[in-house]
Amino acid sequence: MTVERDRDMSWRTFSGRVCAAMAICVLAWFGFVRGSRVPVLAYVDLGVHELGHMLTLPFPDVVTAVMGTGLQVLVPLGLAAYFAVRRELLGTALCLAWTGTSARDASVYIADAPTQQLELIGGEHDWAYVLGERFDALHMAGAVSLGVAVFGAAVLVAGLVLCLYGAVGGFTGPARVTPGIRAGEWRERNVSAGVGLFTPVGEAETGDGDGDGRVVVEG
Repeated sequence: MTVERDRDMSWRTFSGRVCAAMAICVLAWFGFVRGSRVPVLAYVDLGVHELGHMLTLPFPDVVTAVMGTGLQVLVPLGLAAYFAVRRELLGTALCLAWTGTSARDASVYIADAPTQQLELIGGEHDWAYVLGERFDALHMAGAVSLGVAVFGAAVLVAGLVLCLYGAVGGFTGPARVTPGIRAGEWRERNVSAGVGLFTPVGEAETGDGDGDGRVVVEG
């Protein structure tokens, strides 16, 4: 892979990460500025919420009530962790943003516990039951809601920062050419040293055409 081709990849990487950052800003606008649910994604959250209830039906009622909201936040957070382990920056950043909007949505639900003004699809208000009937702590609904909202905002900002950092690093980072090291070996050395995460690695062949000489170009 030539340095010129590697620079082209950097442009594509930069553009993709900027688009992802813009998508995260849209999610932030819906959840934290407009104060509404994110279109389409809200239905995914609702489905995961109800799945959390169904999966925990054999457990005590308080666990079943909490795990609707719990799974709603844990699923996107778990996906972010999965992508992070695979060193896939865009997936990590977008799932962190999804986690943030899900947490924000959960915070609104928790804050509604004392008044129960939100329209529900059926059944009892989860957090009115948990904070009211089980723990006699409806007065704590505001504080719990604030904590969840702050967590959501922090996670979403983390996703945005990760995306922007990756865009800047992927575009402006100098190309490094290291002769005699295969791409797999270079990646292993980077990972073992704790660097190179989320960094695309390219490989090119040089020499007399017999494939013995290799260089690694990292953008």
